[in-house]
Amino acid sequence: MPAVADILRGVKRGVPIVLGYLPLGLAFGLLAREAGLTPGAVLGMSLLVFAGSAQFMAVAMLRQGAGFIPITTATFFINLRHLLMSAALSPHLRRYGPGRLLALAHQLTDESFALHSAAYQAGLDPSYAEMVALNSTAQAAWTLSTFTGNLLAGLLPNPTALGLDFALPAMFIGLLAGRLTEAGESAVAALAVVVTLVGASVLPGNWNLISAALLAAGLGMLRR
Repeated sequence: MPAVADILRGVKRGVPIVLGYLPLGLAFGLLAREAGLTPGAVLGMSLLVFAGSAQFMAVAMLRQGAGFIPITTATFFINLRHLLMSAALSPHLRRYGPGRLLALAHQLTDESFALHSAAYQAGLDPSYAEMVALNSTAQAAWTLSTFTGNLLAGLLPNPTALGLDFALPAMFIGLLAGRLTEAGESAVAALAVVVTLVGASVLPGNWNLISAALLAAGLGMLRR
């Protein structure tokens, strides 16, 4: 039986994710209503898909009249990064069976991965109950906020005017700042920022972001 202390520790560790998910989820719920999604549809999507970037993309594609196959295909490709995140965590999870791994995989997000990998990097070994509690806290916050945002559509002003669309970048910045414990890591992060800003004026589309990500990942591998 999972220890109550482990569960409470997981919930506590998930609070930073909750603070980022609440405004972002409200924004998604509002946009989803504009795309014609009902509260029930939003609730089902947040419970079954639980992938913020993919859900925002799906709503944008629905507003453009896209069908089932294009949306599911795009979702598949945008979530391929989960293969890399799962591979990074797999050495620490070999003691768990397929059923438990499936539950962890379903609730794995960029933010929960950042916290799990940070714990392992710090030499900690969180229990299964703690990991599930952290993941479930994050998903509960996302599901509740997206559902609420959809219900309140029409009562709240434009989410862009409220700055809710900056919640996700702000949360990533906070998670990254907590991981920069060495001068070399800070230098790589600063270089990625410079490449992003400079590349925005010389590269087409979003290639500045892709270039910065590839550069940072490559330098990170060389430092290992």
